[in-house]
Amino acid sequence: MRSGKKIHNIIFILAMMAVLVIPSVGMIFHPTTVSYENRELKELPKVRMTDGSFNMRYFDDVSDYVSDHIALRNETAALYSLMNAGMFSVSARQNVILGEDDWLYYTATTDDYLHKDPASDRMLFAAAHNMALIQEYCELLGKKAVFAIAPNKNTLYGEHMPKAYRDARERSETKQSDLERLVPFLVSEGVNFADLKGLFEAQNETLYYKKDSHWNNKGALLVYRQLMQQAGAGAADFDGDSPEISVDFTGDLNKMLYGMAARPEEKLNYIKDITYFYCVDGGAQRLPDSEMVEKNEVETVNPEGKGNLLMYRDSYANSLIPYLSRTFSYAYYTKTVPYNMTDLVVRQPDYVIFEKAERHLPTFAQVPPIMSAPLRVIEGKTEKAEFLLGPVRVSDDGVFCTVSGRLKDTDIIKNDSRIYISADPDEGPAYEAFLTETETEGSGFTCYIPVSALPAPESVFTVILGSEGSYFEESQEEAF
Repeated sequence: MRSGKKIHNIIFILAMMAVLVIPSVGMIFHPTTVSYENRELKELPKVRMTDGSFNMRYFDDVSDYVSDHIALRNETAALYSLMNAGMFSVSARQNVILGEDDWLYYTATTDDYLHKDPASDRMLFAAAHNMALIQEYCELLGKKAVFAIAPNKNTLYGEHMPKAYRDARERSETKQSDLERLVPFLVSEGVNFADLKGLFEAQNETLYYKKDSHWNNKGALLVYRQLMQQAGAGAADFDGDSPEISVDFTGDLNKMLYGMAARPEEKLNYIKDITYFYCVDGGAQRLPDSEMVEKNEVETVNPEGKGNLLMYRDSYANSLIPYLSRTFSYAYYTKTVPYNMTDLVVRQPDYVIFEKAERHLPTFAQVPPIMSAPLRVIEGKTEKAEFLLGPVRVSDDGVFCTVSGRLKDTDIIKNDSRIYISADPDEGPAYEAFLTETETEGSGFTCYIPVSALPAPESVFTVILGSEGSYFEESQEEAF
């Protein structure tokens, strides 16, 4: 009896050792080389840094490398996710919410859905006003600007969110989302804004993927036509809207949660006659859209198109690129933030589209574009203020003198207060700054002033806070 029990114990120990050792040893023959988590796998670390010094994080980096490349990693992760979803109806990934009827949502959109930590009216005004300043700059250069906020999936189709989330949303004291509260500010600031939320809500069908964050190709076609209408540009016809149907689309959330076990869903294809080319390595090539649209910078040419397009975008525009590139003779798409408005000169667009996901809406009030500040004439009495300014930072890159800082005295700041910078308040106009708001640090500003426009040799900048003809000013203590 003892001998048989001992043999069983040895077999059990050897089996457990094999389970523990196989993934590590398996790295030699079958390492994990593909990630389904929307991120890049760690590279094999080096002992020495590029400057010759010892890599102090070497052993931590090795641990991260092994964790990413260990054998059967994807298979194990997929099995674990399937078990959690099938047995407990929960997501095994923190960044994915498993909703009802197998719907998937991105966790980063939860605060928007629950109306949690709503933006202040001041921040929403700052976002709208910054858009208005960008639009003014585009129009000054003869470009047509259009702004669009891509609604989160649960903003439009929240009925599939888990019941606990839906109940929490019902209990929220804030009944409107930041996107809904932003619209009146956009209207008052005169922003050419495509109301995509209202556009989708007016449809009687679901136009987002079930297991992806984004709209489907039919939704993209709807957005494309709205953007063209807002821009005053002609929209192309896509074979009478009779799409080809395939079941070969695997969404981002689907990959993140289920990995290699993800099952594709239906995709509609409206573009059958591809006339555009991608610009790669100095040449124009006809490449699969799936290989190109995820890149940070995408450039296309189309001999059958008309006009030039510049688009500042995020992943929601991936499915728009084929429609837009089929329309314009030249198109340049970029995910670069902050927006560098020299693109308007370099790319020579006729139209400029600014698209941003709803969950990133606050960045319009936090990350100003790089562009020359507009000149303004201050009309009204200016009062001297004390303790208005926090630290003011001034830098010079040879083209722009950047003046940025924060205002400390929040009592005199109104929701619609503008901020101006003057190098000589007694002589001539001031420059209007972009507003940079945070919920914790108060009102801030960033202003790009052409170096060539500054009085020589030194400048003492004065910050002016203005609203409805009432102005307060305070100068920095030292000259720049």
